[in-house]
Amino acid sequence: MKDEQRRQKKMEDAFKKLLKPHGGDWTTETKWETVRGQFENESAFNAIPLEAERARLFTELVNQLEEACMHSKSVKTKKKSKKQSRHRSRSRSVSISCRQSLQQSNKNDNINSFEMVLHNVSFLDSI
Repeated sequence: MKDEQRRQKKMEDAFKKLLKPHGGDWTTETKWETVRGQFENESAFNAIPLEAERARLFTELVNQLEEACMHSKSVKTKKKSKKQSRHRSRSRSVSISCRQSLQQSNKNDNINSFEMVLHNVSFLDSI
């Protein structure tokens, strides 16, 4: 049973890895049927036998990417102490687009690298 679950997880991960480089162009409005043709000849595509499963994995990945993108755009507000407000403030603008985040994620080949981007943005905000 566990071997089957591991094999299924590996197939799902390979499928998401196939889709991920194209994810920066998709939104939650993107339909699986419109992008499906790009992947039909790939082994990771054919390894997932059920079309419903492919569509589910596509939707899951798009939602993860969209959520990660929204998190990177959110701004945390903090109250400044009197001592901090006396100092000349530095520019706190950090320009990180979803596409840049996705490209960095693809380089690391790890969906969790978005957490690293969020950590870096939080660190820069605290300076």
